[in-house]
Amino acid sequence: MKIRHALVTAAVAAATVPAALLTAAPAFAETAPVSQAQSKPTVAQLEKTLAEAKKAYDEAYAAERASYKKFREDGFPGRAKVRAADQEAKAAEAAKTAADKALTGAEAALAALPATATEAEKTAAQKTVAEARAAVASAAAAKSAADAKEKAEFEALTEELIAASRHHDGLQTDLKKALAAKTAAEKALADAKAAAATGSDKKDGASESKKDDKKAGQTGGSTANGQSSPAPSARPTKAAGEAKAKAGASQTAATTTASGTGQSQGQSASTVTLAQTGNSSPLPQIAVVGGAAVALGAGTVFAVRRRRTGGSAL
Repeated sequence: MKIRHALVTAAVAAATVPAALLTAAPAFAETAPVSQAQSKPTVAQLEKTLAEAKKAYDEAYAAERASYKKFREDGFPGRAKVRAADQEAKAAEAAKTAADKALTGAEAALAALPATATEAEKTAAQKTVAEARAAVASAAAAKSAADAKEKAEFEALTEELIAASRHHDGLQTDLKKALAAKTAAEKALADAKAAAATGSDKKDGASESKKDDKKAGQTGGSTANGQSSPAPSARPTKAAGEAKAKAGASQTAATTTASGTGQSQGQSASTVTLAQTGNSSPLPQIAVVGGAAVALGAGTVFAVRRRRTGGSAL
């Protein structure tokens, strides 16, 4: 039973390993990257792109100039509110100063009453002082309110200026991007037109070359004076036959040499192609692994038989 199990194991290993390698053989093959050709835009498309880029640049430039004009002319609504609040604060401060001065005068008049002053005069002076003190308190409250309003308007103006400044910075960034896009579109269009012009020049040169070759072929049989050369004699001579035979031999030798050269060039090209691509066949790896598996199975059988022989001898 042990010998059969070992034989079955070795046979399965010898048959499975090469099959697995053959199944995984495509993994060893080298795949060349496939390049996808991208179609280039036409001149008409580039002109349309340039027109759109110019329009975007004009709009960005107009927006940036309008924002700059707003800063230059101080066209912010918060600025007028701050000025009005400042005027109110100054007026409240002036009223507070006047009230303080009136109170100081009323207190001085009350203190300056003579001892011979009547009760009515004393009462009137005390009333004036009380009224002056009330006016001072009212003026102080008005001044505090005006100062708070001025501060609030100033803070609002500051926030407005910060927002406008950020907006202006964004407009400048948009203007730079629009300028860069317009410049790139102009360059792309100029390059496309130059390439088209170069291609037309090449076509014109090729057509002119063909015309010259055709004209030369037509006038090849004429002499230097423009007269056609006389036709060769139809009766062959002995010298002409010998020259013809020599020309035929030379042509045969040239053909043989060219054929040998073409074959050598084809072989060298095949060799270069094979050296560049490499051999992606997995047969050497499969042969090595299969041989190792067979050797492993044979060694197992030999070891089991020797062990069994030894056991029988004992």
